[in-house]
Amino acid sequence: MDTTSNMYLVPEKEINHQKQAARPESRHIGTVGQRIKLLRVTCEKVIVTDGAMCRPTYIHKMVDSAGNDLTWFCSTGRKLVDGETAYINGTVKEHSEFRGRKQTILSRFTVWSSNENAEAEIEKEAVRGARKAAKAVTA
Repeated sequence: MDTTSNMYLVPEKEINHQKQAARPESRHIGTVGQRIKLLRVTCEKVIVTDGAMCRPTYIHKMVDSAGNDLTWFCSTGRKLVDGETAYINGTVKEHSEFRGRKQTILSRFTVWSSNENAEAEIEKEAVRGARKAAKAVTA
């Protein structure tokens, strides 16, 4: 049996550490209680754990285009799949740190999976903003 071929295998943990080190520094997004709208994220992975009342909890680990880490816990089912990019709305629940990286925990989460849905929502938000501004001027 040849044992020299195994000398060159890099352990999976080492590869993961190298990937983590290559990522940009993560920062907290928004302020606690702030509603974040139409943020483009990529789901890195969804972890399923045993939750309360015999229902699983889905932990969505995501990253935005700036490299900031976001996490969302839910028990209603998986909303994103690994590698999926989507636009989301969410409320900042807390700012924390996990394994030395800053992360933003989100709640009240909505997924706009397609660009068309996101663009339609952006238009709706613009119309709402214009109506609010018009009401403020006339009041």
